[in-house]
Amino acid sequence: MRLMLSIAALLLFATFGRLFGQTMIEPPKNFDLEAIDNYIAKYVKEKGLVGLSVAIMRDGETVLAKGYGLRQLEERLPTKSNTTFCIGSVTKQFTCACILLLAEDGRLSAHDPVGKYFPHLTRAGDMTLLDLMNHTAGYPDYYPLDFVDRRLAQPVKFDALLKDSGFTLHKVTATDFHLSTFEAHPN
Repeated sequence: MRLMLSIAALLLFATFGRLFGQTMIEPPKNFDLEAIDNYIAKYVKEKGLVGLSVAIMRDGETVLAKGYGLRQLEERLPTKSNTTFCIGSVTKQFTCACILLLAEDGRLSAHDPVGKYFPHLTRAGDMTLLDLMNHTAGYPDYYPLDFVDRRLAQPVKFDALLKDSGFTLHKVTATDFHLSTFEAHPN
């Protein structure tokens, strides 16, 4: 399966390059870090890509961690290996592919309960890895917390946060509740 994924990725890049009349940059033939590094740098420059970070691991060790291109166009700041990108949900596909590869190797099952790996996660015993992969586990979307938002780095007053959220607070009095059960009182 790994070989098929590698071949599919290579064919995809080659096909799109030819479809759009672009010349193909020849990828390295074997695992040569210098050749890989040069290939990526040349590809980013020739294709005019903005910026990307690459990490390559071999036998559990990071053998290449580097940024290519620019992380900020106006000030022409270079991308670094630790540059944070707003990638949205792109990692979900990679996570699913990794789970499937581990399942193929017999190291886990997509039908394993989430609690086997994350026992303290809310409702971890009620769902499987496959439920998470299929987005049927019932977890809500935590937008905008799934990407870096500059506003989150600034202190904010509660009233401003409430105003921006669109929520309205209503004054609640003791007569709105049955004090013994805290159920809403039907005024």
